[in-house]
Amino acid sequence: MDGRNSGPSNEIGAVYMVFTEKPKISVEDYLQSELLSDVKHEYVGGEVYAMVGVKDFVIDNVLELCALLRVR
Repeated sequence: MDGRNSGPSNEIGAVYMVFTEKPKISVEDYLQSELLSDVKHEYVGGEVYAMVGVKDFVIDNVLELCALLRVR
């Protein structure tokens, strides 16, 4: 190291990163945004995660279920 302070470090020179917590979203805000979104999301503990490919997967499974029910 060249002696310049590049942030908090320990004795072996590793630099620590500080992570800030993402703001939580309310259930009401999540549900409102899902009504307007083309991509569906999963809500877990105030955080929202995109569920890529779920739309096609669900449609395929619904069509398959309908075909199975029609046979019987």
